[in-house]
Formats: sequence, C-alpha cells, structure tokens
Amino acid sequence: MTPWLWAFYFVVKIFLHFRGAVRLHFLWNLGLFALVMPLTPRAKPLPKPWRALCAAACVVLGFALFWYDSYLPPFLYSVRFVLKNPDVLTSGFVRQFLAGFSVHLAGLAASAVVLALFVYAGRRGLFATPFVLAALLLVPVQSLREPRDAVSAAVRDFYDSEHSRLVHLPPAAGKPFDVILIHICSLSWDDLDAVGVKNPRLLAGSSYVFTGFNSATSYSTPAALRLLRAPCGQIEHPGLYDPWPADCGLLGQMRASGFKTYAAMNTEKDYFEMAGELQKMAGLDEPLSVAGLAPKLLNFDNHPIYGNGDVLERWWQQRLRSGEPRAALFYNTVSLHGGVHEDRPGWWKSPQLPLYVKTLDDLGADVDALCAAIAASGHSALVLIVPEHGRAIRGSSVQASELRDIPMPAITRVPVAVRFVGPAFTGAPAGRRSGEPISYLALARLIADVLPDPDVAADPARLDKAVAELPETGFLSETQEWKVFRFQGAYYLYGKDKTWRPLPADAAPTAAEAAQ
Repeated sequence: MTPWLWAFYFVVKIFLHFRGAVRLHFLWNLGLFALVMPLTPRAKPLPKPWRALCAAACVVLGFALFWYDSYLPPFLYSVRFVLKNPDVLTSGFVRQFLAGFSVHLAGLAASAVVLALFVYAGRRGLFATPFVLAALLLVPVQSLREPRDAVSAAVRDFYDSEHSRLVHLPPAAGKPFDVILIHICSLSWDDLDAVGVKNPRLLAGSSYVFTGFNSATSYSTPAALRLLRAPCGQIEHPGLYDPWPADCGLLGQMRASGFKTYAAMNTEKDYFEMAGELQKMAGLDEPLSVAGLAPKLLNFDNHPIYGNGDVLERWWQQRLRSGEPRAALFYNTVSLHGGVHEDRPGWWKSPQLPLYVKTLDDLGADVDALCAAIAASGHSALVLIVPEHGRAIRGSSVQASELRDIPMPAITRVPVAVRFVGPAFTGAPAGRRSGEPISYLALARLIADVLPDPDVAADPARLDKAVAELPETGFLSETQEWKVFRFQGAYYLYGKDKTWRPLPADAAPTAAEAAQ
C-alpha cells in the first residue's frame, strides 16, 4: 500500500502545480519518484532493518521537496528569521499569521476521497508507478509552451536600458522649500481595496496621486534603498548592496543642491538594522532620537512603535531651530506593518483590520498636522508620500496573506502622492491623478523639475506638463529569490528553479486594476 500513499503525494502536488498553488520542480521530483516508487510490480522490498530507516529518510525528503516546490520563503531563511526574532513565537504574531492560510473544505473533502481510492487500490495490489509517471511527465510538457527565452531577453533589455538612466538634481533656486519623504511600510492599492477605503485621508489634499507606481520590491530595507537611489535607473536586487555611483544617491545630490538632510523613524534607530544599512549604503543621517516619547503601538515582535505625529513634530521643531533655508527629511513609519497591535493580552484574537484602518486615518491626520504647521510658519515643502510595499492583506493561490517574499503586483503597486505646501506653491492644483507606469526615477525627475523653479508646481498647466513628461518604468519587481515581470500584457514569475513561468491568474492584476 505504501507506493499508493506516495502516489497520492505526487498527484496532489501535480494538481496543485497545474492550479498554480505550487511550482513543481520536475527533475527533483523525478529523483524522489525513483527512490519511493517500485520500478516493477514484483520489486523486492528492502531488508527489514533498512526498510524503516529508508522510509523515514524519504518522508523527510518528501517534506523538504514539498516546501521547496511551494511558494513559501526558503526554509533556512524562515528558521533564521525566527532565531533572529524569537519574540514572534510568544507575541501572538504566529497565530495571526497562520490564520492567513485559507482552508477549502471542498478541497479537503476531495483529497480525502482520492486518498481513500488510492488506499483501496493499494489493497487490491494494483501497480501505481506507470500512472504516477505519466502524470509527472505532464509537467515538462506544459513548460514547453512557456515563452521563457523571450521573457529572459526582455528582462535583460530592461536592465540594460535602466543602467543608462540618470537624473541630476540642479542647485536649488527661487523661493526656498523643504523636501519631505514619508516612507510608509505596508500600504498598497490592493490593501486599500481589501479594507474598503477608497479615498484615505493620507492622500487627500495631494496635488497628484500616482496610481501606476511600482515600488519594485516587497521588503522594507530594499524599498528604502531604491527610494534613496532614485536618481538612477532600476538595478537588480543584489546591486542595491554594492557601492553606488556617487550620482545615484538622492541624499548626496540633495546636499549638493543646498539642503540640510535629516532622518527620522517611529522605531528605535537600531531596530531591525534598517537604519544601519541605509546609513552605510545610502548616506542616511543618524535618525532622530525617540527617547522620551511614549509608544503608541507594538510591532509583531512586541517592539515599541511611536506616534507618527510625535516624531514628526519633534523633527519639525529641530528643523525650525536649525535656521537652515532648505531641509530634506527621510521619514520611515512601520505603523501599518502586519502584526502591529495594541498593548493588551490576546490581541491576536480580535480582528486586526479595524486597527489598520484607524492607524491609516491617524497617519493621514498626522501628515495633515505637519503640513498645517509648515504652512503656518511661513515655510513651504514638497511632501512625497511613498509606501515601501503593501501589507498583503489578501493572499492568493501563490502566497498566503501577510506573506511578502514574492513581490506580487498586488503588493508592489502602491499609492504615491505629491503634496505642495506653503507660500512657495500658492496656486498648486489639487486632486489630480496620473496612471502612467512609473517608479523611483520619476520622483527624482519631479524633484529636479521643481528645485530650480518652484513656480512649476504653482502653475497647474506647467505642473501637468512636468507630470506628463515623467520617465516611465516597466513593471519588474524583485526580492532576493523572486522576480515578477510584465511582458506583452501578462505577468511572469521567476523563482527557485531560475526559470520564467506565467503567474497564476488569481495572482495577477485584472486589466481594470492595472489601469487604476
């Protein structure tokens, strides 16, 4: 009967592969198949002393291969994450995370029926190997229809064209203004749709909202590195951690243009090593101290999160005391991160989306308060609201909710807004939208357009022209292990097997979503 249990294992995986829920690696599975399935109906079993040991080893291999075939993060990466953040095991985050995996009762019932049939077949002495091998061979046959070479060539062309793109920031001139980058963890268009918030306060009052912006990654530090590398075109993920050309650093160019730069976060500055990476690679200033501020929330691992309004107000007062004519701030907030909760026992037992909606509205109010304080002081500012990535509130057949290892379009399509505040921008338009496919280079271009002549933003016609001429960037998102690329109107996924395959339909945006 044991071969039929292995037959059930392979059939389930093959079914999930064709549904798009796993990505079966044919050669590895063929190797396991050769180990566990008898080659002839009368194959002799191993001697008893070895039989149990071999069976146990094959079960371990089968589990490891199933994990490898799945879209879960690499197993060792997951173990390192838990070892590095042991508080997640006791904070309630694991319980909340597991709740993100959907259980389909109809699928379980069908699986139970198939398993019962396979057990019956084993007891009748039927031979399973040809049946399983035929099903397994369907996998490479399917792959012959996929345009892997064409997609690979298009990706190479993408990187080649991005390599030559560069925006130089000119010296600031005219009426002085500040540049404020508000970098937000865990906010995408799909998240807004999932919680039913169509027009969040955070975006209200913006001159332009960019609905076609791709954050190009689904993790925080890479997203911050890409934002702070905005003057240069998009590069592959590993290149973010190599030394940058001097012209690629946004903060360095801002300083050369006449700005005093600052950094602030609503976590402790040494939390999760993000600030250190940004200081090393992007020339970030040491983040403002949060000492003395009262925590407002706790992160998934119970580390304190401070109020956005409190941190922004502390920075604003320090900026006023400096007397500098122009200042630039990079501010990072994790208030919307998955697993963020109030300081109370059993927080994971309550629905978390109402807190997400409230925190999002509070963040909008805090940004409004900062803008009001700037205008009331007679200063002016260009405020850029740039989410790092989405929270992945909704999952798909490829990836459970709250998982972000794969940079799905629903996670990296984020709402980016530009807001012009103060007397330097009197007359700036409000409520406009642009749906062109853009990324970080466009933000550097927009800053470069306004720096030498703030009147560009104060004149609706000139601002509309500047926005229409922003450089476009094709859709390519990536993390260390995964890439998602849009090619000829379809989305393709590159992963552990180092090949491009079509993204399952339920994980790709609809035409309406792509044109939002």
